[in-house]
Amino acid sequence: MTETYHAMICRRLGGPGVLTWEAQERRPLKPDQLRIRLAAAAANFPDMLMLRGEYQYKPELPFVPGFEGAGHVIEAGPEVRRFAVGDSVIVNLRVGAFAEEVVVPEGALMAVPRGFSMAEAAAFPVAASTAYCALVPRGRIRPGETLLVHGAGSGVGLTAVEIGHLMGARVIACASTPEKRQAALTKGADLAIDNRTSFRDAVMEATGGRGVDIAYDPVGGEIFTETLRCMARRGRLLVIGFASGTLPAAPANRVLLKDCDIVGVRAGEFGRQDPLAGRRMKEDMLALADAGHLKPLITDTMPVTEANAALQRFVDRTVAGKIVLSIPGAG
Repeated sequence: MTETYHAMICRRLGGPGVLTWEAQERRPLKPDQLRIRLAAAAANFPDMLMLRGEYQYKPELPFVPGFEGAGHVIEAGPEVRRFAVGDSVIVNLRVGAFAEEVVVPEGALMAVPRGFSMAEAAAFPVAASTAYCALVPRGRIRPGETLLVHGAGSGVGLTAVEIGHLMGARVIACASTPEKRQAALTKGADLAIDNRTSFRDAVMEATGGRGVDIAYDPVGGEIFTETLRCMARRGRLLVIGFASGTLPAAPANRVLLKDCDIVGVRAGEFGRQDPLAGRRMKEDMLALADAGHLKPLITDTMPVTEANAALQRFVDRTVAGKIVLSIPGAG
């Protein structure tokens, strides 16, 4: 085993373009850690925000971006119990996956679901945990309810559509292009509408004027404001993020009149604050995946050395599904 590996390093904040492929010194394992040789990583919208210093978690410089990846265990500390050298694993991190290898504690790993490729495994945890946490423990979704999903062509949006469908909800998907709307229909949406024009009339017509029981909003801005007007009485508006770049303000009178909840969702923090609930959520996600569900829609694969170009596509808003970064030399 050589003493170095390579990673995409962010040494200064800025837009996509700041990452450089550099050699890093390998560090020794602690007793409860494992070394993973990554085969693939997935690019996500928050990776781009982190490069600009605009994400809620702000790592110290320099850092390696990358929330999620998949690969094989190549070394394990003596206190590791659930995984062994040679195992195929998913890595779920805050940073570090845009690299040839990563060192993690055992709790950061999941087994690769049955039938998943390495690329699919790498793109699984962020979308699955975000959508599942939002809709199940936080959104309390029930069969027969109506779910509105914004950003339905994105990785987290498509997974929310699928989970809503699996939980017995009627799903209305909002997305900006015909291709994204078709992808949402493929994942189980009952209706797909264009969010580039006013979507409220279409939503209210589709619900007979009642509104939706749950709204999943990773966009924010005007989408949030209009969605609040679409809520049914005692509905739950789930705040996932602000891809629009605009932080909305909730008019308290409308929340009162709708008698609805506005629920913030941070899937990673959910597990960190309540480890037992986090483990149960992970087990439920993996059970669905092992049953053949929640496979991410991968629309492009690029070398990890082209991570700058991959993240630029989030700036340009041309991403549907997931972009996976292949990592050279993986066994």
